[in-house]
Amino acid sequence: MKRFLPALILLLVVLLTVVFYFLNSKSKYDSSVLAINEESYLQKRSKESNLRLSGSKIADEICIDSSGKGFPLSMLIKDTTLIFYFSEFHCNVCYEEEIRFIQSCFTDNSSPVMIICWYESDTGFKNFSDKNQIQRPIYRIEHELIDLKFDNFGYPYYFLLHPDLIVSDIYIPDKNSPDMNKQYLERIKKLLSE
Repeated sequence: MKRFLPALILLLVVLLTVVFYFLNSKSKYDSSVLAINEESYLQKRSKESNLRLSGSKIADEICIDSSGKGFPLSMLIKDTTLIFYFSEFHCNVCYEEEIRFIQSCFTDNSSPVMIICWYESDTGFKNFSDKNQIQRPIYRIEHELIDLKFDNFGYPYYFLLHPDLIVSDIYIPDKNSPDMNKQYLERIKKLLSE
């Protein structure tokens, strides 16, 4: 028995090494599947939201600018406008990246693009506006703008808002697909210029 003990220990070490190797490669595979599923989830949610909400009218909310003045949304929307909405509780890397996309895609400040966000306080909103030097009209509201049923998951979103406060073209950007996000903005830019 003693002469088989070193061979048995060696066999056990090799077996454990093989098991750990397969477990490690399976976890890498699982994480890539998760990223694909997350992307599919956001695309699916965009499609579901468009089916459910395109053509819906939203409430004429009061939008507060960085100086603290409030305006009814209907007063601010004269033409069909791209709205980018986020909450201070959303992924800040996500919405800051999208704001950069907006500013690079819509270089003409006369383009009808507006940023609406939900901040608990005027101070937080003003600090965000000042820090990021946003070149677009930006307003704060006191709750979520459209009930998309996923706002609590931390995703900012885009949509077109028409002068009669009708919603269309809802899109949830995916930080894993910046090309798709850019394609959406380019398509909207073309729509707004027609």
